[in-house]
Amino acid sequence: MDIYDYYNTLGCSMDSSYEDIKHAYYHRARQLHPDKTIGTEENTKEFQLLAEAWSILKDPDLRKKYDTECKQAELESNNIIVHATVHSHELQATNKKDVLSFPCRCGNYYKIDKEILEEKNCSIYVTCEECTFIIIVKT
Repeated sequence: MDIYDYYNTLGCSMDSSYEDIKHAYYHRARQLHPDKTIGTEENTKEFQLLAEAWSILKDPDLRKKYDTECKQAELESNNIIVHATVHSHELQATNKKDVLSFPCRCGNYYKIDKEILEEKNCSIYVTCEECTFIIIVKT
């Protein structure tokens, strides 16, 4: 799947707020709108891509899905295999009181400090101690 970099199209980053994205869209739209520019094919395509980026990034659910696809594509391009995406409540206690774990299919475990899980609404990438798989822990 060929994913466009919608954030780059708008001149924003993945960490940008909704208001920042909205401002960037309207600023670029005024520059590229066919009524405001000489209608070259390149300008038209750029404006269409801008509109497509805005349609995805303005919707919280579509943006979240897009962000997930981008992160997965980045991991795959680095030959990193995501074994699973789990929520922090699915992690199991270990014999160390400050460490939680999740079983890997290789037979070993993914281990993560409880302290790292204190930040809410983020994704944490955890590597298996034995193999090359990782899991994404949602907090």
